[in-house]
Amino acid sequence: MTLFLTSSFAETKDLLLTVLNKDKIGKDMLFITTAAQVEEYRHFIDQVYKGFEELGLTVTSADIAEMSEKDAVRKIETCSVLAVSGGNTFYLLQELKKKNLLPLICRRLSEGMLYAGESAGAIITAPDISYAGIMDSSDLAPELTDTTALDLVDFSILPHFGEEPFATACQQTIEVYRDKVQLLPINNHQAVFVTEKGYRILGE
Repeated sequence: MTLFLTSSFAETKDLLLTVLNKDKIGKDMLFITTAAQVEEYRHFIDQVYKGFEELGLTVTSADIAEMSEKDAVRKIETCSVLAVSGGNTFYLLQELKKKNLLPLICRRLSEGMLYAGESAGAIITAPDISYAGIMDSSDLAPELTDTTALDLVDFSILPHFGEEPFATACQQTIEVYRDKVQLLPINNHQAVFVTEKGYRILGE
């Protein structure tokens, strides 16, 4: 299992390239933009897409909500890198669950696929995403009845720590959840690199 978890792909793409080169991971990427589709600000998606291409990746972007389950499965089955964008965490989890994709992602990770998650995409690797409720609105995911997530790590990424406009929400999340989950705060220039041996924080 190899995970690259960050607050911002745009600000950590050089760290991602280091991981790709070091682990000799293939350059065909599926970029899931679903979480961003319900946000007012989603111009960052184009910036991230361009950044991935600058790394030499062959990128296919996809919105899971707009795809059939069969097509989503086929695309995830064949990519070397699965990148999942930031946006609304609850909406992202809702759409992944509607297409029954969580078990598939876990299996593909066991087969050598790299998972790269940004903000919401990083949060869903935790056991449960309920702690994201201070930062994200669960109202955007009315069909989500269960907030259990991928459960790939035993900690819970808290992205954008100390970064505006999320600084206050991050601090409130720490105050409310510090004794309930193992929070791992990272700023926009850091990434968490996870393997079977454990994890380490890359960047500043």
